[in-house]
Amino acid sequence: MTSLHVVDDRGSVDPDPAYEIHRRGLLFVTLGVLCLALGAGFAVLALEGEGPRWWYGAAAALVVLGLVHLAATADARTPVLVADDLGLRLRQRRSWVGLPWREVGDLRVEPRHGLLRDPHVKVVTRQGERVFTVPLGLAMSSSPAAAQDRLARLRRTASY
Repeated sequence: MTSLHVVDDRGSVDPDPAYEIHRRGLLFVTLGVLCLALGAGFAVLALEGEGPRWWYGAAAALVVLGLVHLAATADARTPVLVADDLGLRLRQRRSWVGLPWREVGDLRVEPRHGLLRDPHVKVVTRQGERVFTVPLGLAMSSSPAAAQDRLARLRRTASY
């Protein structure tokens, strides 16, 4: 029979766990439900004759937009970037790209540029032949400051 002993590990340093950037699923659900509700409202008003005929088009557009947002919630649990002591894994559409730290040339978090350009993580391979970007806007789970801090820390402590 084995016994369990309490081990005092106050002095030990655990390596940083993997850092992941996800899409915000709750935001997509909220937007999807809101669009569906507005679309249903426009459709009801148009059917009752209390609005112009173009409200049918607005209702259809809002329903399609709501369904797109709800479909995106299924993908929100899958991260778009995973960084750990081995390297980076980036989601590019439906596939993954893995880069060990020794193959990462330039890694930076670029700030927002104007209203239409969200902040993003930019990864350039060592030879410069590939450039990958991961957005960090409102729909993502990480702020630019947190991403910059965690990625820099993981890169410094990585074993090349």
